[in-house]
Amino acid sequence: MALSREEISQIGKEAADKVAISKQCLEKAYHVYEAHEYAHAASGSALKLDQESADRYLNLMRSELEAADLPIENLEELGQDIVDAAHWIKEKNKEAVHPLGRFLDKTKELMFQVIVDCECGGEIGHEGSPGVYKVGDIEVTIQYERPGVHLVTISPPGNRKVTEKEAREIDKLIEKVTGIKGKPTFKPTRDMVELHTWCERDRLSIEIRNKVDDTTIAIWWDDDARQMFEDGFFKGGVPTLSWEKPSSELIESVMSYAEDMGILAK
Repeated sequence: MALSREEISQIGKEAADKVAISKQCLEKAYHVYEAHEYAHAASGSALKLDQESADRYLNLMRSELEAADLPIENLEELGQDIVDAAHWIKEKNKEAVHPLGRFLDKTKELMFQVIVDCECGGEIGHEGSPGVYKVGDIEVTIQYERPGVHLVTISPPGNRKVTEKEAREIDKLIEKVTGIKGKPTFKPTRDMVELHTWCERDRLSIEIRNKVDDTTIAIWWDDDARQMFEDGFFKGGVPTLSWEKPSSELIESVMSYAEDMGILAK
């Protein structure tokens, strides 16, 4: 089914709400839109068993996809739909509308996707190059890892703490770039967290805490914490004083363990 002008306008509006769209990125999306429209026309020709017309539209679809400069995964998947459609068109079989229907569904979604790919420096659904943004003097790097999960590195100058106001602005930026509503769960890096230790009598805790919003990323209590030292994962000695700051050796061992276990992003 072809998209109406209203639907195209809505796609553009939704994309503009997330990122400022450059002319170059809009042109890439427009090539996908043209391929989508040609696929709709090819479907009509296939239903009429008009092989010459349908083949012409398939060639136009190929040209528009090449001009869109899509990732190889997208080109291969959409190219297979064109190949399947060409087979049935050559056989003068109306089954050609099925691969063309798949092509229409994919390109409808892809029109918005290529805009975000182009503007954010990464690929939705694929690991891409990181996008680097600024919130005041804070550098924020956002990189796709897998659906629903992005790696976010927050680098304030001098490794200072992020204020509550800055944290809210960073949350808004992350939502705007990723399109994930609410408070998504992101895997932080060691630069985003700090180690806190606490002990009193027979109580002990080793805690990795987010520097941005002061939330707990991971915590080990009492016997579990002591076992980590006995097993050799945590190094530098068990803290024995409540005011004692964690040693550099303890910090390094806890952060390395958290990275190896996937608690923190490397």
